[in-house]
Amino acid sequence: MHASLVSGGRELSTYPDSCTVSFERRTVPGETRQSIQAELDSILAGLRRDVPGFEATAEIFFWRDPYEIGLDEPVVQALMHAAGAVFRGPPEIGGSSGWMDSAVLGAAGIPTVILGPSGEGGHAPVEWVNLPSVIAVADIIARLAQDFCGGRTVDTEG
Repeated sequence: MHASLVSGGRELSTYPDSCTVSFERRTVPGETRQSIQAELDSILAGLRRDVPGFEATAEIFFWRDPYEIGLDEPVVQALMHAAGAVFRGPPEIGGSSGWMDSAVLGAAGIPTVILGPSGEGGHAPVEWVNLPSVIAVADIIARLAQDFCGGRTVDTEG
């Protein structure tokens, strides 16, 4: 969660009578819009109880369901096989709290996996990827496409 927009006040020498803060809060599987709203309402109720004069409301104005795919899905198994061939061993499997189009595709019934190169600085002024990992990802995608979509295994060793 991060506070991405903060605004309030009328001029430099006057205490603001109100402030608006917009937060982005990521979701994880099992959470619902209702459970998130209840969490926010509980936090604000505690602040109202503990901080004299505190008043605030919370409204969810944008929502996307969290997305998760099972390891037993055929596309996941095919990707693990392709990545294992490129990395010459079991690939690292994990999750991410970032919002991606995979959630939209998954909600439409299209099993989706996330794969990308290594790097740093996502959404920062300096964002970069490691070039050898870009080449590895290209190889994995080519193997996945031929194996999963074309029914053939790619042999890039000769």
